[in-house]
Amino acid sequence: MRAAIFDLDGTIADSMPDIVAALNVTLAKMGVAPFTVAEASPMVGAGARRLLSRALSARKVAVDEALLTETFRRFVVNYDAAPCVHTKLYPGARETIEAMRAEGWDLGICTNKPQSTADLVVDALQIRALFGSVVGGREGVPLKPAGDMVQQVLVDLAAPARHAVMIGDSKADLGAGRAAGLPVVLFTHGYSSGEPVAGMGADRIVDHFAQLRDAVSAVCTG
Repeated sequence: MRAAIFDLDGTIADSMPDIVAALNVTLAKMGVAPFTVAEASPMVGAGARRLLSRALSARKVAVDEALLTETFRRFVVNYDAAPCVHTKLYPGARETIEAMRAEGWDLGICTNKPQSTADLVVDALQIRALFGSVVGGREGVPLKPAGDMVQQVLVDLAAPARHAVMIGDSKADLGAGRAAGLPVVLFTHGYSSGEPVAGMGADRIVDHFAQLRDAVSAVCTG
């Protein structure tokens, strides 16, 4: 058996418009000017708290832990209210993932999105049935690039790391995969905080889903 663990935002789905919409609703109630998708994209990838910290700092708002905690709470409420208005799967994502399942791959999702939001998005995109595990941000579990969440997906799938691969779009995904002992495939179409994925040291780089099956087969030893 082989297992493939996918990141969600910027890997399977283009979710940036809905992330930025929730960000702007949250900031508007604080009197903070909104962000465009282009402005906010480099801030995404390390979890919602980091996004909010970066956004507030960019608008010259002094950030302390209490403010960040309350802003995060409001952001999650706003995002969960409209998590999948404009979010779409990348071209070829569904077809490729379905083909991998048919070939016998065990599949999971590991995302820094809060678990509640991840569940809403996965259900709205109608991909829940394709994955044996969906692990999002939760209390007491370090976010990517720590390897803990990836390890949880492996436990859920009953899959050994030696037969698994991490698929993402950012340095956080690369770090998490490496921390869990997995080879890593990165997409170029995602949210890499403005840093080209080609220089990050992944085992394979792919531009679109048509290339993914060959890439994961090449790096996964199972």
